[in-house]
Amino acid sequence: VLFRSATFTTFRDIAFLPDGQAVVGGNFSVTGPGGPNAFLARLNIDGSVDPTFRFNPSGVSEFIAVERQPDGRYVVLIRLSTPPGPWVIRRLLADGSPDASFTETSVFIGNDLRLHPDGGILVLGNNGLERRNSDGSVDTAFNLRAPMNGQAHSADVDPSGRIYVSGYFSTVAGISRPGLARLLSDGTLDSTFVP
Repeated sequence: VLFRSATFTTFRDIAFLPDGQAVVGGNFSVTGPGGPNAFLARLNIDGSVDPTFRFNPSGVSEFIAVERQPDGRYVVLIRLSTPPGPWVIRRLLADGSPDASFTETSVFIGNDLRLHPDGGILVLGNNGLERRNSDGSVDTAFNLRAPMNGQAHSADVDPSGRIYVSGYFSTVAGISRPGLARLLSDGTLDSTFVP
């Protein structure tokens, strides 16, 4: 079982697979049938480590979040001990190896991430809510539409694509929204939602 052989067992996030497996991320090191795993591992239904999933922890100092895309790839938010970070977004193939088609980009103190139904990646951090395109490139237009004057810590997307975001901020796009706001899918503040 994973936890019996793990060290530094701080688990930060989990992504479930349709077959009952789970990918867990955190600040841990564990030895499974395929050798040591650190920061990210895939568990079978019985809790054992799946040796076919191999994440390379080289240069990683902290794990923040993981999201599974519908196509089976994973998007992770990690902190690096060396540039280009220290916080970066990376995409992995289904087996845990890096996705070479994805542009790895840095984030200013990343707190969490969420996937948008249109394929975009929502990044929550000390600069508020940012978005990356499906290839990892920065969505500059989205990021300029609703700047926040503080930190974003949690977000979710409703079926219509609107984004609910909460955190330590008081204004969004210069309009009072203390700690909670709703954005349209393009990043514009939804003025009809006034909590």
